[in-house]
Amino acid sequence: MSNTWWAAIVAFFTGAWAMWEVKFLLAHIVINVVVAVAAALHVGDFQLAKIGEFLYKKILPYLAVWIVAKAMGEMANMVWLALAVFAVLELNLIGDLADNLSKLGVPMPGFLTKADIFHA
Repeated sequence: MSNTWWAAIVAFFTGAWAMWEVKFLLAHIVINVVVAVAAALHVGDFQLAKIGEFLYKKILPYLAVWIVAKAMGEMANMVWLALAVFAVLELNLIGDLADNLSKLGVPMPGFLTKADIFHA
């Protein structure tokens, strides 16, 4: 692999952290962590180890999937690919947030909670 390709790859991945989508995903994940901890404390099911597991299962895969979709979309001239992946990831995060808010006693519409989606 030539130095030009290597430099382009490094520039893309280091520049990805400055993109608004990455910042938005990270902010949404942090909000989900705070609400999930509050819900776990409310229910009496809080375990500190679950926070690390949640972050490991959410931050790394979500960001990796979005960054790969962004890179593949730019290489294949399909800019819409990253936006579509971003929308799917955000919908999943909204579902997680709705589940945790319902555990706190906040009334949520049935179509937002995962339990209603999977048991319909």
